[in-house]
Amino acid sequence: MLISLIAAMTPDHVMGFNGQLPWHVPEDLKHFKNLTTGHTVLMGRKTFDSIRKPLPNRTNLILSRKMPAHIPPGTHWFTDLKEAIAMAEKSGETELFVVGGAEIYALAMPLADRMYVSIIKLDSPVMGDTWFPQWQPNQWRIVQRRESGAVTFLTYDRLNSDILPLHHILPAHERGV
Repeated sequence: MLISLIAAMTPDHVMGFNGQLPWHVPEDLKHFKNLTTGHTVLMGRKTFDSIRKPLPNRTNLILSRKMPAHIPPGTHWFTDLKEAIAMAEKSGETELFVVGGAEIYALAMPLADRMYVSIIKLDSPVMGDTWFPQWQPNQWRIVQRRESGAVTFLTYDRLNSDILPLHHILPAHERGV
């Protein structure tokens, strides 16, 4: 099973402000939906609280330090990252999407095989209080790049991963590289 991080951020890695995305870019939301629908998504409690309900047509795993008194329907809660990953794998999932927030990205980064990163370019600076965690670019390679309006969609594969890289699957003109 692939473990993939999927995130939208500004060029300086801002991802959020006051528990919300500091932009509304429909093209990026469509990209997120297209990639994650039919798969398992893993998020932290704060991210779940910000969207207020399970994402439809996905298995929703929530990672939290404490279990809630009432588990919302359509969600599975965990206090341990590896237990959440094991549940996804046991269910036959082929690609687990880690969808945030910053603490969950940082926890999952060492285990990730792939990153889907949307760089949001806006006309004015964005206020932020949440940033995508630091990562080692020399451990990753861009295997797909696509520009569309205010968004640059990048797909990174980890260099030492056992996954079949996208460049073996898609021709260069479809990868945008």
